Amino acid sequence: MFTKMGDYWPIGSKENNYREYEKMKFVLKLLEGINAEELDEYSVALGKLYKWLKTAIEVRTEDIRMRKMNKEMLKERREKAIQDEKARMELRTQKHDEAKLQYDEQ
Repeated sequence: MFTKMGDYWPIGSKENNYREYEKMKFVLKLLEGINAEELDEYSVALGKLYKWLKTAIEVRTEDIRMRKMNKEMLKERREKAIQDEKARMELRTQKHDEAKLQYDEQ
């Protein structure tokens, strides 16, 4: 974990096990209904903390979305490469069989 706000890095996969209250959905649920302007009027420090938290969640959510899209794209590329290799091997086998048949007829 991190000990300071500045140590938090929202990019990349997280391998640690998190308790329920440490997860984004839980935090987002707690932040529902908070008005940033009213919070700033109440306390500037809490307003800044709220803005930092919202920004960190947005960045983290976008990182998760981008990594998921990248993983899906890589999976599609892999499937296409496997199918292309299979088609290439079938064509190669067919050409080989034709060449062998031609050679045997001679």
